[in-house]
Amino acid sequence: MEDDSLQLRDLAPAEPLLSHPGLPWWAWALIGAGVLLLVVTIVSAIRRRRTQPPPIRQVDRERAYREAAEAIEQSAGLPRREAAQRVSGAIRLYLAKVCEDPSLFETHEEFLSRHEALNRFPESTREQVSMLLSRLAEEKYDRFGKSPATADFTERPLSVLGQVHQYSAA
Repeated sequence: MEDDSLQLRDLAPAEPLLSHPGLPWWAWALIGAGVLLLVVTIVSAIRRRRTQPPPIRQVDRERAYREAAEAIEQSAGLPRREAAQRVSGAIRLYLAKVCEDPSLFETHEEFLSRHEALNRFPESTREQVSMLLSRLAEEKYDRFGKSPATADFTERPLSVLGQVHQYSAA
Protein backbone atom coordinates (compact mmCIF):
# COMPACT_ATOMS: atom_id res chain seq x y z
CA MET A 1 0.00 0.00 0.00
CA GLU A 2 1.13 3.39 -0.83
CA ASP A 3 1.49 6.11 1.70
CA ASP A 4 -0.93 9.07 1.02
CA SER A 5 0.94 11.45 3.23
CA LEU A 6 3.56 12.23 0.66
CA GLN A 7 1.18 13.15 -2.14
CA LEU A 8 0.49 16.77 -2.95
CA ARG A 9 -3.08 17.81 -2.89
CA ASP A 10 -4.84 20.94 -4.18
CA LEU A 11 -5.16 23.71 -1.67
CA ALA A 12 -8.57 24.59 -0.28
CA PRO A 13 -9.87 27.98 -1.62
CA ALA A 14 -9.29 30.85 0.85
CA GLU A 15 -11.98 33.25 -0.45
CA PRO A 16 -14.82 31.85 1.62
CA LEU A 17 -12.73 32.29 4.76
CA LEU A 18 -11.85 36.00 4.18
CA SER A 19 -14.20 38.87 4.98
CA HIS A 20 -15.34 41.17 2.19
CA PRO A 21 -13.01 44.23 2.10
CA GLY A 22 -15.67 46.81 1.00
CA LEU A 23 -18.37 48.59 3.03
CA PRO A 24 -22.06 47.84 2.58
CA TRP A 25 -24.17 50.34 0.60
CA TRP A 26 -25.84 51.79 3.68
CA ALA A 27 -22.46 52.66 5.23
CA TRP A 28 -21.53 54.60 2.09
CA ALA A 29 -24.90 56.38 2.25
CA LEU A 30 -24.26 57.43 5.87
CA ILE A 31 -20.78 58.69 5.00
CA GLY A 32 -22.18 60.69 2.07
CA ALA A 33 -24.95 62.20 4.22
CA GLY A 34 -22.42 63.16 6.89
CA VAL A 35 -20.13 64.84 4.38
CA LEU A 36 -23.09 66.70 2.84
CA LEU A 37 -24.26 67.86 6.27
CA LEU A 38 -20.74 69.07 7.10
CA VAL A 39 -20.51 71.06 3.83
CA VAL A 40 -23.94 72.67 4.38
CA THR A 41 -23.01 73.63 7.95
CA ILE A 42 -19.73 75.22 6.86
CA VAL A 43 -21.37 77.16 4.01
CA SER A 44 -24.16 78.47 6.26
CA ALA A 45 -21.65 79.55 8.91
CA ILE A 46 -19.64 81.45 6.31
CA ARG A 47 -22.76 83.16 4.95
CA ARG A 48 -23.95 84.08 8.44
CA ARG A 49 -20.58 85.60 9.26
CA ARG A 50 -20.63 87.66 6.05
CA THR A 51 -24.16 89.00 6.60
CA GLN A 52 -23.55 90.22 10.15
CA PRO A 53 -22.83 93.93 10.01
CA PRO A 54 -19.71 95.15 11.71
CA PRO A 55 -20.27 96.59 15.18
CA ILE A 56 -20.96 100.31 15.21
CA ARG A 57 -18.01 102.43 16.22
CA GLN A 58 -18.20 104.77 19.19
CA VAL A 59 -17.66 107.79 16.92
CA ASP A 60 -20.65 106.82 14.78
CA ARG A 61 -22.75 106.19 17.89
CA GLU A 62 -21.92 109.65 19.24
CA ARG A 63 -22.64 111.27 15.85
CA ALA A 64 -26.04 109.55 15.67
CA TYR A 65 -26.83 110.73 19.20
CA ARG A 66 -25.90 114.34 18.40
CA GLU A 67 -27.97 114.29 15.20
CA ALA A 68 -31.00 112.89 17.03
CA ALA A 69 -30.65 115.38 19.89
CA GLU A 70 -30.35 118.28 17.43
CA ALA A 71 -33.43 117.13 15.53
CA ILE A 72 -35.39 116.93 18.78
CA GLU A 73 -34.23 120.37 19.90
CA GLN A 74 -35.10 121.90 16.51
CA SER A 75 -38.66 120.66 16.82
CA ALA A 76 -39.32 122.95 19.79
CA GLY A 77 -41.16 125.79 18.00
CA LEU A 78 -42.97 123.69 15.40
CA PRO A 79 -46.68 122.88 15.33
CA ARG A 80 -47.64 119.96 17.53
CA ARG A 81 -48.14 117.37 14.79
CA GLU A 82 -44.99 118.28 12.91
CA ALA A 83 -42.94 118.33 16.13
CA ALA A 84 -44.22 114.86 17.04
CA GLN A 85 -43.30 113.56 13.57
CA ARG A 86 -39.78 114.98 13.76
CA VAL A 87 -39.12 113.71 17.27
CA SER A 88 -40.48 110.26 16.45
CA GLY A 89 -38.40 110.13 13.28
CA ALA A 90 -35.25 111.23 15.12
CA ILE A 91 -35.64 108.55 17.81
CA ARG A 92 -36.45 105.84 15.29
CA LEU A 93 -33.50 106.87 13.11
CA TYR A 94 -31.20 106.71 16.13
CA LEU A 95 -32.49 103.24 16.99
CA ALA A 96 -31.97 102.14 13.38
CA LYS A 97 -28.41 103.44 13.22
CA VAL A 98 -27.15 102.40 16.64
CA CYS A 99 -29.25 99.39 17.59
CA GLU A 100 -30.07 98.14 14.08
CA ASP A 101 -33.74 98.13 15.08
CA PRO A 102 -36.18 98.11 12.13
CA SER A 103 -38.62 100.49 13.87
CA LEU A 104 -37.82 103.19 11.31
CA PHE A 105 -39.60 101.09 8.69
CA GLU A 106 -42.51 99.92 10.84
CA THR A 107 -45.79 101.41 11.85
CA HIS A 108 -46.33 102.16 15.50
CA GLU A 109 -48.57 99.11 15.89
CA GLU A 110 -45.96 96.85 14.28
CA PHE A 111 -43.30 98.18 16.64
CA LEU A 112 -45.46 97.54 19.70
CA SER A 113 -46.48 94.05 18.55
CA ARG A 114 -42.92 92.95 17.80
CA HIS A 115 -41.82 90.99 20.86
CA GLU A 116 -38.10 91.22 20.20
CA ALA A 117 -38.18 95.02 19.89
CA LEU A 118 -35.30 96.53 21.85
CA ASN A 119 -34.55 93.26 23.65
CA ARG A 120 -31.02 94.34 24.47
CA PHE A 121 -32.30 97.13 26.73
CA PRO A 122 -33.65 96.77 30.27
CA GLU A 123 -37.40 96.57 30.72
CA SER A 124 -37.69 100.11 32.11
CA THR A 125 -35.94 101.63 29.08
CA ARG A 126 -38.08 99.61 26.68
CA GLU A 127 -41.23 100.78 28.45
CA GLN A 128 -40.14 104.40 28.32
CA VAL A 129 -39.34 104.21 24.60
CA SER A 130 -42.66 102.49 23.90
CA MET A 131 -44.61 105.02 25.99
CA LEU A 132 -42.85 107.95 24.31
CA LEU A 133 -43.46 106.58 20.82
CA SER A 134 -47.10 105.91 21.76
CA ARG A 135 -47.51 109.49 22.96
CA LEU A 136 -45.90 110.82 19.79
CA ALA A 137 -48.15 108.57 17.67
CA GLU A 138 -51.20 110.00 19.43
CA GLU A 139 -50.02 113.48 18.54
CA LYS A 140 -49.09 112.59 14.98
CA TYR A 141 -52.43 110.97 14.25
CA ASP A 142 -54.68 113.35 16.20
CA ARG A 143 -57.37 113.55 13.53
CA PHE A 144 -59.83 115.64 15.45
CA GLY A 145 -57.41 118.38 16.47
CA LYS A 146 -58.17 118.15 20.19
CA SER A 147 -54.57 118.98 21.10
CA PRO A 148 -53.25 122.55 21.34
CA ALA A 149 -51.62 123.97 18.23
CA THR A 150 -48.05 123.84 19.54
CA ALA A 151 -46.20 121.70 22.05
CA ASP A 152 -42.71 121.30 23.40
CA PHE A 153 -41.51 117.76 22.71
CA THR A 154 -37.92 118.20 23.81
CA GLU A 155 -37.40 117.46 27.50
CA ARG A 156 -38.84 113.95 27.79
CA PRO A 157 -37.60 112.72 24.38
CA LEU A 158 -34.09 113.98 25.16
CA SER A 159 -34.22 112.17 28.51
CA VAL A 160 -35.33 108.90 26.90
CA LEU A 161 -32.77 109.29 24.11
CA GLY A 162 -30.08 109.85 26.75
CA GLN A 163 -31.06 106.65 28.56
CA VAL A 164 -31.02 104.63 25.33
CA HIS A 165 -27.68 106.16 24.34
CA GLN A 166 -26.16 105.53 27.74
CA TYR A 167 -27.20 101.88 27.71
CA SER A 168 -26.25 101.25 24.06
CA ALA A 169 -22.73 102.61 24.69
CA ALA A 170 -22.13 100.01 27.40
